[in-house]
Amino acid sequence: MDENSLFSLDEQATETAWRAAVDKALKGRPFDSLVRTTDDGIDLAPLYLPADDARPLGRSVSGPWASSQRIDLPDPADANTAALRELETGATGLTLVLASAPTAYGSGVHISDVASLDRTLEGVALDMAPTRLEAGGAGRGLAGLFCALVDQRGLDPAGVDVHFGLDPLGAMAAAGKLSASWDAVARRSADTTQAIAARGYASPVFLADGRPFHNGGASDAQELASVAASALAYLRAFVDGGLDGDAALRRIGLAVSLDQDQFAGIAKLRALRRIWARLAAECGVPDVPAHIHADTSWRMMTRYDAYTNLLRTTIAAFAAGVGGADSLTVVPFTQAVGLPDAFARRLARNTHTILLEESQAARVLDPAAGSGGAEARTEALAAKAWDLMRDIEKKGGLPAALASGWWQGEIATVRDRRTAAVRKRKLPIVGTSEYPLMPERRVEVLETSDAPATAPGKPVTLPEEGGGAAFAALIEAASGGATLADIGAGSPASGCTSDARPLAPMRLADPFETLRDKAEAVGEPTDRTVMIAGLGPLAENAARSAWVKAAFEAGGLITSAAATLDTPEAAVDAAKTAGVACVCLAGSDERYADMAAETARALKQAGVSSVYLAGKPGEQETALRQAGVDGFLHVGIDLVEALGEVQNRLGIAA
Repeated sequence: MDENSLFSLDEQATETAWRAAVDKALKGRPFDSLVRTTDDGIDLAPLYLPADDARPLGRSVSGPWASSQRIDLPDPADANTAALRELETGATGLTLVLASAPTAYGSGVHISDVASLDRTLEGVALDMAPTRLEAGGAGRGLAGLFCALVDQRGLDPAGVDVHFGLDPLGAMAAAGKLSASWDAVARRSADTTQAIAARGYASPVFLADGRPFHNGGASDAQELASVAASALAYLRAFVDGGLDGDAALRRIGLAVSLDQDQFAGIAKLRALRRIWARLAAECGVPDVPAHIHADTSWRMMTRYDAYTNLLRTTIAAFAAGVGGADSLTVVPFTQAVGLPDAFARRLARNTHTILLEESQAARVLDPAAGSGGAEARTEALAAKAWDLMRDIEKKGGLPAALASGWWQGEIATVRDRRTAAVRKRKLPIVGTSEYPLMPERRVEVLETSDAPATAPGKPVTLPEEGGGAAFAALIEAASGGATLADIGAGSPASGCTSDARPLAPMRLADPFETLRDKAEAVGEPTDRTVMIAGLGPLAENAARSAWVKAAFEAGGLITSAAATLDTPEAAVDAAKTAGVACVCLAGSDERYADMAAETARALKQAGVSSVYLAGKPGEQETALRQAGVDGFLHVGIDLVEALGEVQNRLGIAA
C-alpha cells in the first residue's frame, strides 16, 4: 500500500471510511471544525456525495460567453480608438460606461448628445457588435440618444443587439435618490420599454443589477435578492403599463459581480438561474430564459500591488464562464489606481481569450452540475436569496425598502462584519494586508479629465407617459439636437427620494490603503521604520518576527531586523545602529518572561520612543507596560487600529 494513499487498493472509499480517517487526523478536534460558514450563514461541509438528480444550468444560448469590454475613456475620440482596438483584437462586445453610472469607478465617456455618441461609436458596426449601455441616472437619456443614432445610421433596430441597461433602482441604491417618485418612475419605465419594443429592438431594456449592492457590501444572497426584487419591481411596472408577463420578462436583463471566491461565484450564477426560473414559473411564463451579465468585482480590487488583481480577475472570470454567464466584463487590473491604459485593457481582454481559446472553459455546459458541493451550495444560496427577496416584498418591494433605508441597513450589517474580518486579517488580502509588496511596484495609468460643463439649452417637454409616446418624443428631441442635460432638465424631480441612504461603492482594501497612503507620504524612510528585535535564537523568534513584519508593512511601515539578541544591551545597540524610534520585540513566551521587560526598559532609557511586543502578553501585561511596552500586536486584534496608533507615535499625520 502506498503510504500516501488514504485507502488500500481493496478498500472501498465510502463516506464512513473517510470519516474514520478524518477523525483520526483531527486527533480529538470536533468534525465541525472543518465546516466553514459563509456571510449568509450557509454551512459548507468538507465533503459531499455526488448529486445524481442534478440538471445542468448553463448559458441561455450555447457557445462562448460574450466578452464585453469597458469603454470609459473620457474623450469620445479616445474612447472610439479604444473601442475599435477592443473589437479588432478579440472582444466580441462593448460596454459603454458614462461617469454617471454606479460602475464608472472614477471614469466614464463624456457623452452629451447624438454627435458625441456617434463619435464614440464611429466605425463600430452596431448591427454586428453587441453593445451594453451603463449610465446610471442618465440611462433613459442615453437610451434615447442611442435610438436616435440607430435611426441616423439607417439601421434596422431588430438587428441591433443593445442592452440599454436602464436601472433606476440600482442608481437609487448607489446615489440615494430617484429623479421622481417611484410611481412616476414606474410609469416612465413602462413607457420607455413600450417605445423601444415598438421600434423593433429585441434585447432587454431594463437591468436588474446586483453590482451596486455588491459594491456597497452585500453578501451573495443579498445581492441575488436585490436582483430578484429589482426584476419584480420592473415587472410590475411593465405589466401595469400594459405589457403581458412574457413580453415584460423578456425586457429585463440580470447582472451580478463575481469576486475571487471561485466556487461562490459559480454557485451565485447557478442560483440566479434557479431564482429566475422560479420567478418566471410563478408568472406563468416558464420558458423565458435569463440573460445574465457578470462583472469581475470592484470590491475586491486593490491599489497597492495592483498586479495581484490579475489573479483575482482571472479567477472571477473563470467562475463566470464555468458558472454560465451570458456576457462578461473583466475590469482592468489598474482600475482602482486610475484610468486604465492600453496595456491594462489588453490584459483584461486577453483574459477572455485565454479562458475561451486555450482553456476551452466554454466547451462544457455547466461543468459543476452533479457536483455535490456545487449543487448543495447553489440550492442553499438560491433558497436564502428567495427568502430575503420575500422579506423585501414584505417591506413593500425594493423601492420602498430602499426609500426607508431598511435594506441598506441589512446590507450594512453584513458589510461591517466583513470589514471587521478584514481589519483583523481573518479575511486576508494578498498584497495589501498579507504579503504586502515593499517597496511598491508602480503601474501606469492615464490622466483623467473632468467632463465639460453642458448647460441645458431648452428643456425637453414630453407628453404624458403611456404607450411609449413620451419616450418616442424623447428620441425625436435627441435627433433634433437635444442633449442629456436638456433631457434631464425636462424631467423635474417630483417626489424626489433624496433622503434614501446611499450604498456608496467600497473596496475591502480601503482601511489598509489609507494607512499605506499616510506612510508613503513620509519623506525620510527612517521616520517610518520599525526595528524588529528578535530575542534569543532565530528558531525561537522567526515565526513571530515574520508575522509582525508583514503586519507593520501592511500599514506602509518599513521594517529592519536584528535577528538574534541575547541581552537588553544588544537590543539597545541594534536600535542605535538602525537609528529608529520604534522597536518591536519578537520571541517565544519563555524568552519574554526572561528578558522582555528588562529589554523594553533599557530601550526606553536609551531614547527609543515606542516599544511594542509581538504576541499576547498574558499575565505579564501589567509588568510589561510598566517596563515601557506601549502595545501588543497579535492574531485577532484590529490591526488597522493598532497600526494607526503606531503611525501616530511615529508622528505620521494624515
